Amino acid sequence: MCVVYRGRDRESLLQVARQQFEHISAELKQAIVSAAPSATQRPATYRRIEAPAWELAVGDSQIGLSAISVPPDGWVGSQAATRLPFDVIACADITVGGSRNRQGYRGRVHSLWFCDAQVAGEYGWYETAFTVNPIKTVAGSHIPHAVSAWHDGASVALSMARNSPMVAWPFTLLKAGQLSEFIDRWANWLAACAQGTLQVPWEITTIDVSHSWRDETRRSTTPRKRKTRAQVVRARRLLSLAICAPVVIGSCLIGQTLAAQGDQYARYGASTDPNGGLKAWGAIGMYGIAGLSLLALLGTLWEMLKDHNKS
Repeated sequence: MCVVYRGRDRESLLQVARQQFEHISAELKQAIVSAAPSATQRPATYRRIEAPAWELAVGDSQIGLSAISVPPDGWVGSQAATRLPFDVIACADITVGGSRNRQGYRGRVHSLWFCDAQVAGEYGWYETAFTVNPIKTVAGSHIPHAVSAWHDGASVALSMARNSPMVAWPFTLLKAGQLSEFIDRWANWLAACAQGTLQVPWEITTIDVSHSWRDETRRSTTPRKRKTRAQVVRARRLLSLAICAPVVIGSCLIGQTLAAQGDQYARYGASTDPNGGLKAWGAIGMYGIAGLSLLALLGTLWEMLKDHNKS
């Protein structure tokens, strides 16, 4: 669920974040243990500011949830914080992995942020992830990987600048009690990892994530882009009218002239004009061009009329 910020301070929001995180953590862990009774608890390798954290092993594969991370001293209100397009209260990581394959790939790590990523003032736990483009695999690498909101790389990725780290998973709200898709997905990745079939997700660089979080700067430019497209369409239609109208008129005049000369040929024979037969066929061709141009002209006028009625 989302918590609407109505005069709440960051400490009270952090308490809500802890409560929701505990529900999400317990639901995920219980589902994994139920699906894989052989899963064994391992001491969590995460060392974060808060507890608890857990890690479950199925053979040589592991799935784990980190503890919550809170902003370092001095981060709130700093320049680094203002570079983010929304407010972040707490962070965590979820990971699945195992022994690295021939490419050096081990698994994937996603970020969990308690923030108001989509609606200002409405906070919840969101899942996301990051990567570099093009994807590069090194020994022991996780693709995609997690980034803490307190790290400069987070604001760089969210800026969607070229040649920078990129968001590889759309910001997805997690709701306690409604985690079936989230749980199934991570359980399937764990199963694939245990079977040795978990592969580098090359397709993540093509996922459209651009509108999964709010960005006032980006939104303010959207109407301008739409207006530009409308202007281009309007210009093309006006150009079509400017071309088709003279073609219709000119073709009709030329066709009429050729038809008159062809008519003389039909009446008096080749003695009056040896090329009269060709001119008669030319007249037919010109009338055909005029007809096609007229259809294009009427189609353009019809589209302009529909757009006018919509506006």
